[in-house]
Amino acid sequence: IDLYVADTATGKKIRKLTSTATSPHFSSLQFIYSAGSWEADSRRVAIATVADGKAALMVFNARNGDREREITLTEVDEVLNPTWSPDGRSIAFTGMARGLTDLYVVDLASGTVRALTRDAFADLQPAWSPDGRRIAFVTDRFSSRLDVLDFGPYRLALIDPTSGTIEQVRAFTDGKMINPQWAPDSGSIYFVSDRDWAMNVWSYDIASRDLRQLTHFRDAEVKWLSGGADGLVFEQDGWIHTLDPASGQTKRLDIAIQGDFHWSETRWEDVSTN
Repeated sequence: IDLYVADTATGKKIRKLTSTATSPHFSSLQFIYSAGSWEADSRRVAIATVADGKAALMVFNARNGDREREITLTEVDEVLNPTWSPDGRSIAFTGMARGLTDLYVVDLASGTVRALTRDAFADLQPAWSPDGRRIAFVTDRFSSRLDVLDFGPYRLALIDPTSGTIEQVRAFTDGKMINPQWAPDSGSIYFVSDRDWAMNVWSYDIASRDLRQLTHFRDAEVKWLSGGADGLVFEQDGWIHTLDPASGQTKRLDIAIQGDFHWSETRWEDVSTN
């Protein structure tokens, strides 16, 4: 399993960032549950990996493929779903420690790791807002009862990365909500839900609480949503598709993938696992 940068206009692979076959340093890319993350200016990509048997974040120069930074994370056993802060100074991620998943932030200058949550609830798929004020994430803390081991469907929440204050996204209470992505103005969240029995893309306006269904698939479900300045991309039946949130129009690109992906914020590029 390797990591590639591909051009979404042509479907052509631009370069390979990693090679697990030829480099014994990379034990595993966390491709099943976790994508790489683009920095806001699209210069660098951070990926979750296992290096020399330890959980780590790798930072690559997306233009030339050079590995710029390796951050070993001794606080957790596994790293998932990294997301850059808009100023490029920090990376938030889901960390698994002793079987529990919580949200963490690592300061890139000092390497200091700070826990945002510390409980037995599942906290997954963080997405940092473009204005830097909040991180959207997936959690079961609003639907599960730990005292009787009654685990409910995933919901969305917002957390203040400074204070740690958590707020529920009150879109709806039937079906699960996963894979949040922010609109460029930080006013809306896109996400995937099975509220209508099939996994489709929805949007939620935080101020007005307006909820809108953007896709209406029945036979083929949406997977692995990612947002960028030009709209959204998602995986369906092993192919990457674009989605215009305003019109709801979708288009299949000539890029077949297995695993997760993350769209560049400023250019039509995509980093995916093949």
